[in-house]
Amino acid sequence: MSNLAFAAEVEPDNTDILAKAAWAQAQRAVQAFTVPSTIGAERRHNVFLRCSCAAVKAVCEVGEGASDVECLGALRALKDSGRLTRKK
Repeated sequence: MSNLAFAAEVEPDNTDILAKAAWAQAQRAVQAFTVPSTIGAERRHNVFLRCSCAAVKAVCEVGEGASDVECLGALRALKDSGRLTRKK
């Protein structure tokens, strides 16, 4: 759930993330599993697999020309710090 909450902060308009978070909360409410997943689904809602997206790069403040690896490093640092640096 923490990755989905973070993903929703990074991409608040991503309906796949919002839907997955709602589904996961419902699953947890009845003590049901939230895994496994598919790589296709993960690519839609796992922000750590979306480092090629301009919106994610913008939040990471790495610029559109940055590599996915640079974006991933910046994204990980944002999650580890517990805060986002973007202006809301």
